[in-house]
Amino acid sequence: MIVRAVVRDTHLEWWAATSASSEKFQDPNLSKDIIEGLEKLLQILEIKNDSVVMHSESISVAVKKVNGTHFQKTSFTVTGPSNLQIDDAPTKGLTPQASIVLPESLMDKLSPEKRQQASRLQFVYHQNNFLFQNSKTLDNETRVISGVLGLSVSNLTITNLKENIMITLRTTQSVTDNVSCTFWDLKQNNGFGGWSVDGCTVLNSTEKETVCSCNHLTNFGILLVRESSFCISHAQSKILDTFTYIGCGLSSIFLTVTLIVYLRFRKLRKAIPNKILIQLCVALLLLNLVFLLDSLLAKELYNAGLCISTAFFLSYVLLASFTWMSLESLHMYLTIVKVFNNYIPHFMIKLTVIGWGIPLVVVTIPTAINRKAFGLNNITSDDGSLSNFCWWTDSSIQTVVLTYFCVTYLLNFAMFIVVMVLLCRIKRRNPHSVRNRTMLQDIWSGTALAVLLGLTWVFGLFSAWESVNSVTAYLFTICNSLQGFFIFVFRCAMKEDIRRQWRKYFCCGILKNIPGRLLSGVTSVVSFSASSATLEIKDSKSKSPSSSNFSGLCTESKIPEDPTSDLTMSKNRKCPDMRDYDIGNK
Repeated sequence: MIVRAVVRDTHLEWWAATSASSEKFQDPNLSKDIIEGLEKLLQILEIKNDSVVMHSESISVAVKKVNGTHFQKTSFTVTGPSNLQIDDAPTKGLTPQASIVLPESLMDKLSPEKRQQASRLQFVYHQNNFLFQNSKTLDNETRVISGVLGLSVSNLTITNLKENIMITLRTTQSVTDNVSCTFWDLKQNNGFGGWSVDGCTVLNSTEKETVCSCNHLTNFGILLVRESSFCISHAQSKILDTFTYIGCGLSSIFLTVTLIVYLRFRKLRKAIPNKILIQLCVALLLLNLVFLLDSLLAKELYNAGLCISTAFFLSYVLLASFTWMSLESLHMYLTIVKVFNNYIPHFMIKLTVIGWGIPLVVVTIPTAINRKAFGLNNITSDDGSLSNFCWWTDSSIQTVVLTYFCVTYLLNFAMFIVVMVLLCRIKRRNPHSVRNRTMLQDIWSGTALAVLLGLTWVFGLFSAWESVNSVTAYLFTICNSLQGFFIFVFRCAMKEDIRRQWRKYFCCGILKNIPGRLLSGVTSVVSFSASSATLEIKDSKSKSPSSSNFSGLCTESKIPEDPTSDLTMSKNRKCPDMRDYDIGNK
């Protein structure tokens, strides 16, 4: 009786009096204590008859005796603040606010010992959801538009039910799209709780109510509504996930092969462009591997610290990948556009510090300011299901990453335009020098450079526009998940000297019959012979010493065939030497 009085008079009335303001329950510690305290009180509540029911303005509770060994189908129905019915009792014509149906197989997966312990059912219905707030609901990214229904069996944990329970909740507003059946998972947010969709699906949703099916017992809420305009169908989500896993898997394999090839042959790894390529491959390989593990960690593990670490490292290797793409662009500028006086002492050491150091600083500073910058996140499909992943949860880190991406992308895009303009000028002024090149070769050359500089990442920015987000989602997923594979094709498989090394060291006779001209020509972004380049320079000299040209083009030697080739910078010469290229003239 003392416990009952505490529940009724202390908790229920106090909660009813204070629940008018949600601000009082934004403290996660207080909310957690109230939720857990109420559950413990109901577990020891004295029951004189078969059941006991109590009400207040904001909460309704019921406890019913049951036989765990021979459990019978049971239901609870709430039609108002002071009307809670058990086992199909008449509702007096009132529309239920919430109901739950427990099947006879509820206890089937419990051991005999636990069935003996299953002596009572504890039912709780919260008219409002102030106790169940996390960072997303408080920031209006999502919101719960129903009361919260909770059910437990004694002090047992009931999961992976043989037959799902059926839950019906009336919504507080007319919404039929982007709704989810969710439950309050106390393992999230360092034990303070958060909404999760695992084990729950939407069976039916109308303007007034939603029917859910769940395979466990806990506190359920309908509905978690996404405010974001980006919402893809469940079928599209599955297709994109499949493309992502296949693409990242292939990229991981071929990036590993590319690293092995470049590290195995000393001649290849000596040149600075190849050293930069090796670093880029390492960054992309880490990015693909961490991304493949991310969704698995978010779904299978409930360790908040591990999820935060994964999201932090994923953001770091993402920025590192962008940085090394920009360093590729920088080196391309120094060797192709500037040419003269481009020697920089300890160049590769400086690039390494920049490539791995700056991303670490950029990610660490926002994390140090806000320790909750990373955590569990999710995306909603049109059927209400959520896909969890470890990613940033704070808008500040999102702004930092997007700004960093935009800066690096603009640098890469500018370099891409410079190289393409250079190619067009050469073709226009000396058409005879490129008469053997086809339009297909030019397209593939531009594609090779675009892949190396990561220009396809821009598709991610277009997803904010609802009219094209589905198309750009597919383009973004396919192009970027396969970036590592494309790098292998353009920078490894189609290079004549690498194939020559393969034939020499691995004795792959199959490669001997592949025409070298056909494969090596496609990767040249500025693909013209040294003789034609010399003719162009002579022609420009004969016309006028001030004739229009790209500043800094070398006139003492041959112009490079491939801006992504292995051109090194020398302290004692001003012009590139063709001996430093890994693709010779054919």
